[in-house]
Amino acid sequence: VSVSPLYKEVEQIWCSIVLHKTKILVGCIYRPPNSTDLINNAINELVKTAKKEVMNGKYSNVITVGDFNYTNIIWSEDGTIELKQNCQTSRAFINNLQNNYLHQVVNKPTFQMAVDKPANILDLIICDDLDLIINIEYDAPLGQITKSHYILKWEINILNSYEKKFNNKRFNFRNGKYKEMNLMFYKVNWVKIFDKMNTNQCYEYFLKIYEKACKQYILRHFKPTSSIQNPCINKKIKNLVRKKRSLWCRVHATNFKNTNLNNEYKLINKTIKKQIKKSTFDYEINLAKDVKHNPKRFYAYAQRKNQTHTKLLALKTSDNKIITDKKVIANLLNCSFQSVFVKENQDLPYFSNKTSHLFECDWDQELKEDIIFNYLLELNENKSLGCDNISPYVLKHCAEGLSKPLCLIFKKSIHSGELPEL
Repeated sequence: VSVSPLYKEVEQIWCSIVLHKTKILVGCIYRPPNSTDLINNAINELVKTAKKEVMNGKYSNVITVGDFNYTNIIWSEDGTIELKQNCQTSRAFINNLQNNYLHQVVNKPTFQMAVDKPANILDLIICDDLDLIINIEYDAPLGQITKSHYILKWEINILNSYEKKFNNKRFNFRNGKYKEMNLMFYKVNWVKIFDKMNTNQCYEYFLKIYEKACKQYILRHFKPTSSIQNPCINKKIKNLVRKKRSLWCRVHATNFKNTNLNNEYKLINKTIKKQIKKSTFDYEINLAKDVKHNPKRFYAYAQRKNQTHTKLLALKTSDNKIITDKKVIANLLNCSFQSVFVKENQDLPYFSNKTSHLFECDWDQELKEDIIFNYLLELNENKSLGCDNISPYVLKHCAEGLSKPLCLIFKKSIHSGELPEL
């Protein structure tokens, strides 16, 4: 892989690691001690160009390693960077990493002046994601040379990036074309189709049409599983945050010497704080007003605000042993739940006839479309999906089109004495 042909004076080699949808750019650079300004600037530009390859979408991440021979830089374990002396070359290298949001993860000496006497961190591992490099090992140098570099070993954490993830693309029921859905349900000749079907077949066909309508008229959206977005952060605040980041880069590039930029950055900081405070207040007011109709929304927000979450970390058994293994805890709870169930007697008791009167009901009069229509309109649209994945939101907003097929299924179920198989 060739990153840029403009820096031929730099000793470098590049390759790419491709695994499923992950493509990582990996480079190795050597910077000789006491390099000229031409070499130093070329290396900084090369590191910057490699990062641009990621920003342009050609690669998912970048890792740059090598012997950089910056003896003046102190890389601390807590991530802070210090200089032994005020060196313009070292400062330019550090600024280049920070301006391009790159991280250096080696924090122990990699070069020894004598046996068992480590001196400096000269060999660096630079990446754009701190979670990408794990398990760094510092092995003994090759050969018997007194002044030598340690052998660095590390692992690239790319397992999570190519694992097949759970498909969490769900229907956004509040963003659907329900007029078109109602029209689609109206066009189906339910009477003719259900005529020669049993109850279960009618119900399965109904689910098939329902699923087809949802896919056609309701948008889908990804519900994040790894990170929960703050509902108080609206589009306006996100745009302000992007502008703030852009201003920070410009302010940092001028070393805070541009007064106008500094004032603009301070002003947008205050604006963002005010907007977040106002947005949070408005959101919580709406939560309070809607708590009776949609309590789950309120409790979900309260749970997110809770800093500590209750977890079952250990159990004490009957013989006073403390169990911490999750699988053993699950088995113990399962056995406990099973023990409370009473084994029912399979012999049914005899029931004497209390009356000889036969109950008769005209179900054609009791089950009418308008009755079912009114019941559908009274549904709470904020409830969860049923076991058949039918949303109460769709049932309520498509009550006109769905009351007829549901009425036919109810009548067929009563007349046949059968229930649909879920």
